[in-house]
Amino acid sequence: AVTVIITHRFNRYVAGSFFTATSAYVIVFTVCSLGTSPGLVYFIARLRVLGEERRIPALLRAAVIPQVIVSTVAGAAMVVFAGPLAHFLLSDHSGKGGNLGIVTNALRGLGLLVPFGGLEALLLGVSRGYRQMMPTVVVDRIGVSVGQLFVVLVAMAAGITAFLAPLWALPYVPAVVVAWLWNRR
Repeated sequence: AVTVIITHRFNRYVAGSFFTATSAYVIVFTVCSLGTSPGLVYFIARLRVLGEERRIPALLRAAVIPQVIVSTVAGAAMVVFAGPLAHFLLSDHSGKGGNLGIVTNALRGLGLLVPFGGLEALLLGVSRGYRQMMPTVVVDRIGVSVGQLFVVLVAMAAGITAFLAPLWALPYVPAVVVAWLWNRR
């Protein structure tokens, strides 16, 4: 639905800029995840089977701390180097969609949200390690997706194009909070 709205309700430069910036965001936060989500699924399940649940908090610290540091640094780098990154991303697509100014601003906004995307994936990996798929389905597949659709519809109704990509990533912030609370439970 988001793809249909973006491609049918915004001009090709806004749509191209949106898809360029959001793709870069997803790549950056995925790389910054450092493989923690599948690793936590495996190691939490393993420790539970072995009856060593007391080691899980140390495992979580070993996963969360490096990921938060790496994703914060990468997000800051996205903010600082948004201009050159946008130029690089659009260098082969001159005139085919995407606007350097829109992509630059989008990357700056998305850079602030990089830690949230990775942390959401990590926290949902924790829940899967406890054999709980419901948080992944409710928080990520439904919650984030519906939130992204909602903010894109609001942006469309308000005629907001400059911050379309950062608005699209904004649902990761409450998703982190909900995933954290779900894991605490």
